[in-house]
Amino acid sequence: GGADLDLLVSTRVRQSPFWHRSIEEGAWQATTYNHMYHPRAYIDPEDGGLEAEYEMLVNDVALFDVAVERQIRVTGADAEDFVNYVITRDATEIETKRGKYAICCNQDGGILNDFILLRPEDDEFWFSIADSDLMQWLQGVAVGTDFEVEVDEIDVSPVQVQGPKS
Repeated sequence: GGADLDLLVSTRVRQSPFWHRSIEEGAWQATTYNHMYHPRAYIDPEDGGLEAEYEMLVNDVALFDVAVERQIRVTGADAEDFVNYVITRDATEIETKRGKYAICCNQDGGILNDFILLRPEDDEFWFSIADSDLMQWLQGVAVGTDFEVEVDEIDVSPVQVQGPKS
């Protein structure tokens, strides 16, 4: 807090496909999240700033670039069994073309990430993750097992429309 500095936009951190539109629409504040730039503020403080943005969210409609919520895909013959092994809910209850809130914990019960778990196909799951390196953990868990799965990050960039008028 309080530092008078600019955020250096470089090739070391990825930009979402919507980054340029966020800048065009006046984004004046950003952070990094999942190794990507994440626009965080659009309305100037003298025009109401974050409070005005919150009012739009709860009373109107707001569009957010949430491409930073990276999609980690688990596919393969044992995808359902593997996902059941690493999450705290029953993946068999997630219908194809549906999603559910889920959590991954480490071996001591500490939360690694909470996410929306989508199931586009019977043998495919997408972890729409919060800020963490969950893919590396999932890949590490898969290494020493007999699960027939592939774990990778897919090039999907979500946007979010929220608010009562959405």
